[in-house]
Amino acid sequence: MIHRHPKVDSKFNEIVDIIEKTPGISYSEIIKKSDTSSSNVLWHINRARKLGLIVRVKISHRHQVTFFSTKKQISDDSRRILTSLYGRNKEIKFHILDILRTQGPMRRVHLAKNIGVIPNVLDWHVKLLQNSGVVKIEKLSHNSSLISINEGKWMDELAGLIGTKF
Repeated sequence: MIHRHPKVDSKFNEIVDIIEKTPGISYSEIIKKSDTSSSNVLWHINRARKLGLIVRVKISHRHQVTFFSTKKQISDDSRRILTSLYGRNKEIKFHILDILRTQGPMRRVHLAKNIGVIPNVLDWHVKLLQNSGVVKIEKLSHNSSLISINEGKWMDELAGLIGTKF
């Protein structure tokens, strides 16, 4: 549990609790969960940052994605992985990882069918995940490849940031 500052109101504590319970939460998600105006949420977030209770991690200027976490340091690897996961069609990327996590390595065509996309769309998302080191692709033959999660230390750190176990 985070140490609370005595001179703050209950809405402040509620927002910090939301961030603590949902690591990697975005600004817009905090607004929805707290049922507070955006300016009020921003004021409380800035106050919590000044008190050292939370950190702000801007991972992508292009997609305007900002995370808030109680974790004090985020490695460059995790920042790179977060950038590849969030942005356009993040649901597909998380779906890819969920299927690979639960069902193990899978051929490209079967993975595309499980997700419900054509192989070319899958290839684009898998390439982003591969470039950030999240998945690996093993060529089996000229037109067949096996996709799997690239296990490593990034998994635990990222799980703590976004609240998902890999």
